[in-house]
Amino acid sequence: GVIDDWKTASIDFKSAFTQAQLPEPIYLELPPGYQKANPELSDHVMKIKTSLYGDQRAANLWYNKIRKSLEEKLNFKCSEYDPCLFIRDDCILCLYVDDAILHARSEEVLTNVLAAIKEAGYAYSRDETFSSYLGVLVEHLPDGTKKLSQPGLAQQLLDVMGLANCNPSKTPIAGPLFSHLDSELHDGSFNYRSALGMLMYLTNNTRPECAYAVNMCAQYSIEPRKPQALANYDPRETCGIP
Repeated sequence: GVIDDWKTASIDFKSAFTQAQLPEPIYLELPPGYQKANPELSDHVMKIKTSLYGDQRAANLWYNKIRKSLEEKLNFKCSEYDPCLFIRDDCILCLYVDDAILHARSEEVLTNVLAAIKEAGYAYSRDETFSSYLGVLVEHLPDGTKKLSQPGLAQQLLDVMGLANCNPSKTPIAGPLFSHLDSELHDGSFNYRSALGMLMYLTNNTRPECAYAVNMCAQYSIEPRKPQALANYDPRETCGIP
């Protein structure tokens, strides 16, 4: 898409879950304040026909509705590898709950698809600059390429590990990270598994070069030792170098 200069848009569906019809109605008592203001309706109940936030079925009902519209009204085909990826010859749509990214061959196609979504009855707001998506910062560079980064998550990770005031330094992993059974256990100054999860999310989205190091750390998520938890231990200890 970037090579062919495809046009991109990011949209957020408004009140997405409430747009789906319930398979059968739900009956609810009137809100206390409304009932007090209208005592003549004390013996009435509400008949809910559309989905509600908080209903366990809401997300599934919304997905089924938007998928049916994309396939039947906009001629998209759902990917057999990812149920949230919809494809047609001139446009690709990636759906994440009520957020979506569209990539189209031209601005005209993009405009037509957005108009068709609105015509199908879906209200949405559009991020005109497409500057971020699900915490990923999108920078549009002059040469037409796009740079993806997650500065917020990276800073949060540094704060969690107590490294916020450290100076940046290139320290590529030198080799396998061994078990270090004779070393002290991690002191618990930060949640190892939580930090590992954040690192995995960062690696999978914008920092693939960290994959090997994260994989090594992930092998010791149960009772990690000090060398596996600390960022400033001497890697020569791992290799037995004096």
